[in-house]
Amino acid sequence: MTIFLLTVSGCVVSESRYLQQVSANQRLQQDVKATRNDYYSLIARNATLQTKVTLLTTELDMSKAEQSRLETRVQNTLKDISASQEESLHRTHDLRQSINDLENENARLRLQILRLQKERENKARQTNMIYGQLLNIMRDEIASGKVTITELTGKVTIGISDSLLFNPGGSDMSPNGLLLMSKITELLKTLNDKKFNINSYNYAIDGKTEQDKARWELSVIRGMNIISYIQGKGIDPLLLTASEITTYTPTQTDKNGIENKEFAIIILPNDL
Repeated sequence: MTIFLLTVSGCVVSESRYLQQVSANQRLQQDVKATRNDYYSLIARNATLQTKVTLLTTELDMSKAEQSRLETRVQNTLKDISASQEESLHRTHDLRQSINDLENENARLRLQILRLQKERENKARQTNMIYGQLLNIMRDEIASGKVTITELTGKVTIGISDSLLFNPGGSDMSPNGLLLMSKITELLKTLNDKKFNINSYNYAIDGKTEQDKARWELSVIRGMNIISYIQGKGIDPLLLTASEITTYTPTQTDKNGIENKEFAIIILPNDL
């Protein structure tokens, strides 16, 4: 009786251990399955993370490339700014130099204008003085209408009737003509900065007839005699010029229509 009970008790213990082992095995399998699921989840997550890493690496490379481009643009911009600043400095220097040059030129021109104005005023005073002296020494001849004195733009013109200078039809100066030319020449000798142009007028129409040619020749000879007289009184011949005026040039006439001036001595500045 006792032996039977021990056998039954041993079976009960073995079954209990078996059941515990089965339960533990089931738990282990469940753990393995859960671990496997976790493993697969980790693989999937790792793949996702690798994809993200790849995307982030690509974005990083793009960012680095963009940063490199921006740095290059910044460097180029800084170079452009530096070059622009340098060019601006050069331009500023050039402009200042140009302004200084213009100011110096302006000052020089102002001085030149003042000098020219002073010279013009002096010439005007001298011209007025010459005009007044001629009026004084030839007042009788002017009153008779055989001499005219005019002043225009710095030139003084002495108009002289041929009848006062020469005998009718002759080329030699008359006594009255010599006296008048003596007065004029003495004044001309004092004018060192002037030159003198002798104009002689003729009555030839076209110079085709013998009478026209004779008139032309007489006018030329008379003009040369006046120049010879003035030169013989000590006037520098380089200051003397002569012109022959034709009938196509307007001349003054008296009330009877007879030309009252055949010769003119023009006093003008030496720099004209």
